[in-house]
Amino acid sequence: MDKALARNIDLLRSVKGVLKAELGNQSGKPRIKVYVTKKTAEVEKNIPDFIEGYPVVIEEAEKGEVK
Repeated sequence: MDKALARNIDLLRSVKGVLKAELGNQSGKPRIKVYVTKKTAEVEKNIPDFIEGYPVVIEEAEKGEVK
């Protein structure tokens, strides 16, 4: 999964408002978590639902959360 993120990190970073992307899991299932300044329709349109078969979750970062 880390290779999938590495191959696609430039795509994610090219989306305006993306702060960072990282590997994670939800209920024991792997996922790619993308932190954004604000979760808008434009952001959701430009970030895929899946990257190389892994689900992508978009989260609005809270102030000071992302470094």
